[in-house]
Amino acid sequence: MKPERLRRYETEFAEIEGYCQPESAALWDFFFTTQEKLDVRGDLLEIGVWHGKTAVLNALYARPEDQLYLIDHDMKEGAELAVRRIRSSNNIFLKIRSADALRDPKLRDAPGSCRWIHVDGDHTGYSATQDLHTAAHLVSERGIICVDDFFNFRYPQVTAAVYRFLFDHPLEFRMLFCGATKCYIVRAGAYAAYEKEVRQSLPAHLELCGWKKQIYKTTYSSDMGCFAMWLGEHTKPIYGMDENPDFIPY
Repeated sequence: MKPERLRRYETEFAEIEGYCQPESAALWDFFFTTQEKLDVRGDLLEIGVWHGKTAVLNALYARPEDQLYLIDHDMKEGAELAVRRIRSSNNIFLKIRSADALRDPKLRDAPGSCRWIHVDGDHTGYSATQDLHTAAHLVSERGIICVDDFFNFRYPQVTAAVYRFLFDHPLEFRMLFCGATKCYIVRAGAYAAYEKEVRQSLPAHLELCGWKKQIYKTTYSSDMGCFAMWLGEHTKPIYGMDENPDFIPY
């Protein structure tokens, strides 16, 4: 049976304007569920809210005590109303440009406070770079940074910004997963715990959510390798290196 919060998202909030690939929603369900399993705690932040298509998804997985920061200089009124349908308190709506996020004392003075950060800003390379630096300041030791439109050919500059960020922080951050035009970045110290969960549990979790997608890990993590999801149903839970698909490198 499909997880309850994912089912609620798909049924109650389908009318919200915007786009979130259903596979991405399933991946979020997996990563949020993994954080619960690992007892990862902290606040949530989204850069780029608009009508609230993914803001409500964040809200569904926020604990009552979590602060949910939503940043967008052009945030629509419906986004606030939709989020409040899920949780009535601890929602902080900041109608500012993302470049000004760390000028707000609530964020500036809270380094490492966020367990989940979704970067979905204006999609220029300049803004994506700035937003990643903001995320690096705020993400916790076991938090996740999710970047929208990674390898979306409409926005090649976003992919460039992500790799530039990783090249600039080789000892601090690693890409854990990419797929459905999003990538997921964690601190190097948290990589092993998340890698284990992806390796052991993601294919079955996606099937539970209604997706039998092929997961790949075709090279070592040190070779900029990460888990990835591609089109089509899987022939094996995780496809490894091309010369030996049964070997899933670390």
